Amino acid sequence: MVCGIGGKSLRPKSFAFTVADKGAAIFVANGAQQVIARDLNPAIPGPAFASAKHKPTNYVLSKNEHIIVGGTHIACAALPIDNQTLETFGCGAFDTATGTAGYYVAGTYAVTISEQYIGILKVGKMGAQTVVAKEKQP
Repeated sequence: MVCGIGGKSLRPKSFAFTVADKGAAIFVANGAQQVIARDLNPAIPGPAFASAKHKPTNYVLSKNEHIIVGGTHIACAALPIDNQTLETFGCGAFDTATGTAGYYVAGTYAVTISEQYIGILKVGKMGAQTVVAKEKQP
């Protein structure tokens, strides 16, 4: 899955991310996809989320909505933070036995993006997260 700031195309020179079961990366949206940071996940337990075939598409999410990327362990959500004043979008790996009710899998890398910043987060126990890479959006 790729996520960035923009509409049908990414805002030039902004930062975007890609996330998958294998890990997460931040890149510059300049057409060359220059990678700024990359972290690899360990093996993720359990089967992947179920998948249904459909054409690739773009989605627009409202606050507090989430999506599951079928065929992976990845789930994403649009969430307000900082007392509901900052909109962010984040993705990470879930143990599919808990669905999206639990935390991201400890030891994996999650990503977050907003109009102001983008980051890769190392997931710890009980959902604790540590920033391992961060860039300010232009």
